[in-house]
Amino acid sequence: MFWLLAERDHELAASFALIALKLGLVEDDGKSKAGVKQNQIKAIQEEEIKDLEMYLPTETEARGSVIVTTQRPRSQRITKDFYNIELLSFDEETGAQSLFKYLEREPTDEAESNLARETSAIVGGLPLAIATIGGYIKESESSVEEFLQIMKRSSNAWEDTQHTKLKHCERTLGTVFNIALSELEKYPAARKLIDILAFLNPDSIPEGILVAPHDNEEVKFLSSKAECVCQPYEEPAVEHIVDLSRVHDHRWSVYHQAFVLLRRGMPMSSPIKVPEPNKWPQFERYTPQILNLRTHCLWPEPPVDLPVDFAHIMSDMGTYIWHVGLVDDGSEALETTEHILDERRVGEIEPLRGDVFGNLGILSGFAGVSQRKEGMNRRLKALKVRKEVHEDIPKKNVTRNDEIRLYIAESDVAFGHLQDEKFEEVEEIMVRCLKAYKSWDTEDKIPYEYAKYYYTMSLVHAAQNLIEEALDFSRRGVDLVTQSAGAEHPVTQLWKFSLANLMYHSGDVAESLRINEEVLATRKWVCGEFKAFTLESYSTCAALLCQEGKADKAV
Repeated sequence: MFWLLAERDHELAASFALIALKLGLVEDDGKSKAGVKQNQIKAIQEEEIKDLEMYLPTETEARGSVIVTTQRPRSQRITKDFYNIELLSFDEETGAQSLFKYLEREPTDEAESNLARETSAIVGGLPLAIATIGGYIKESESSVEEFLQIMKRSSNAWEDTQHTKLKHCERTLGTVFNIALSELEKYPAARKLIDILAFLNPDSIPEGILVAPHDNEEVKFLSSKAECVCQPYEEPAVEHIVDLSRVHDHRWSVYHQAFVLLRRGMPMSSPIKVPEPNKWPQFERYTPQILNLRTHCLWPEPPVDLPVDFAHIMSDMGTYIWHVGLVDDGSEALETTEHILDERRVGEIEPLRGDVFGNLGILSGFAGVSQRKEGMNRRLKALKVRKEVHEDIPKKNVTRNDEIRLYIAESDVAFGHLQDEKFEEVEEIMVRCLKAYKSWDTEDKIPYEYAKYYYTMSLVHAAQNLIEEALDFSRRGVDLVTQSAGAEHPVTQLWKFSLANLMYHSGDVAESLRINEEVLATRKWVCGEFKAFTLESYSTCAALLCQEGKADKAV
């Protein structure tokens, strides 16, 4: 049985693809041993059911099932044979056995077994409640008897009701969490810390945001480690977020504390959007936290009324997001940013809007053919904003960065025309951009701007059937982007990917395959095994291997 994470689309895709590796159907280097049959999927854990059909078996050689677990009481029918399965609670004996498994020991005697059975009965045999109790007892180094006494002291919370089974489970679990939280009341700083952590991604919280000296009054309490340390306990973040959402002012306060911590560690992106390999590690650490903070601010309703400061930090992530290939998550995040600007009545002609439009345009372009029209509309909006902002700057105050930002929007429009194969428009824009570049400095001084020119014009020359010119321009573009971003940066891989494909069209399939395999290896390491750009490289390498008569390596 395979449990697949599915809170976000890319997590479901990544988990799905890992099945082949787990079953030994592919080598560690990604080469397939045998075809992966869809009927080998047994179960999928799904938080939000969307686009699930593509992961379901189309042909099977044996009877099998896909099990979907969700927090939604009523789920849509996904297949013809669709059944709702009621998950029953443990009986007293099974609940007691489960509790000792979490404690990683056997009961000391029959009396302790009876206490465990009583504990299981009080929480209705709810597995998650038993897991939480087990975690609390183990981490606090207390006993089953001590926890049972705590429960009995709060006995009014356990009175039976006429609620449905679902409501009973929610109430039972909530009571367990409330008991655990109540133990923190004597540690106010620790309770504040727990509240903040509930807004963050628990898998990768950067330790530095908590242990660094804090000057901001809202988070100054973190400077005293002794006040923040208490007996630990386990608490699922979902239940805690629901609890925080019940008091809007407190939820806002906790959000702002989390934001202050993340803003301090999150790097500011380049105003002229050049690749910044030195900042890559920080973006890699903080982007999951910002995305998680956004999720917990929007759910459950009513959402937190996010400020413009949050829009700025989301915009700062924009360039990193498209570089690493987080197309879906990035688009959703930047659309939230746009919504914040609308809600806060930020003017249509503001630099921040231009940045958001520009990054949304790029992400839409990578999302597929169906999104390219919307992507071009975003790019044109970004250009309009940049032009009007630029015109409002007195000529004597215009800096080179001001001009670069304007021409970034121009070249972004050219990239959009490339996707629509409007090569004459691309050439017209890029010739205009080149004239500006030359007025600023030489290729060695502003390599990234010139790299964009060579990249786009290489594809224009290819469309004009000038293949040697196309290859020369593409190689020069790779050299310059490598100088600017480094050999391993995702933007460099994008340029190399284009060169490899031009090599294919020149007839040199072997060289194209060699470069594409280099790009694939780097993308797997830098972007991640199952990000959009990496998957694109996988499919390209597979096609080239087939053409080279190596279909066995392509599977």
